[in-house]
Amino acid sequence: MDRVAGEIGDVIQVGLADGYFFDAVPPQEVREALTSLSVQVNGQALTAAQIEGLGEILNAQAILITKVAGYGKIKRKWLIYLIGSGVVEGAIDGVLAAAVVNSPWVVAGVVAEEVLQEAVTWGGGVFLFNRVFTPVILETELVSTTDRKVIWSDTAFARMNRKALKKLPEAERKKKEVRLQVTAQRAVEHLLKDLNKTAFRNVE
Repeated sequence: MDRVAGEIGDVIQVGLADGYFFDAVPPQEVREALTSLSVQVNGQALTAAQIEGLGEILNAQAILITKVAGYGKIKRKWLIYLIGSGVVEGAIDGVLAAAVVNSPWVVAGVVAEEVLQEAVTWGGGVFLFNRVFTPVILETELVSTTDRKVIWSDTAFARMNRKALKKLPEAERKKKEVRLQVTAQRAVEHLLKDLNKTAFRNVE
């Protein structure tokens, strides 16, 4: 995963450099700065001192922090979120049912049916989803190095990159590692598109 995170970071850096709104620091300089501050990139949040230190060493007004939240499968946190959204939907349907019929048993039945349906759909569906697709989830924050406030944040989710896969030889398409790499590129594209769109709105 360290290698994967490094590769995704390199793709993000190239994407930022190709845009109009950001001057991206080369990945090697970032790695050297992290080393000088004794920062271990292992998923833990950066401290306030580390963020400020990176800003000073790199002469950067902000740093883009990206976490690989999912790579090849949907994690439990996302499964709970998806099922939870179904529970909320079931509760809303129950309230609507209560407005039509004056029976708590009918309301309870509607809610239970919706919750069960969502659990089966996503519980079994995620298993099949992880086998058919190669999902990549990136959680990203743009953080100010002066006051450490989050300027922008986004979660990029990509299931598959069909367009990129079609350009590859058939033998390569079957390799999960290759599919994950091109899917990660698509997730980065989503991320950068939203970031640049936000930057453009703030420039106007």
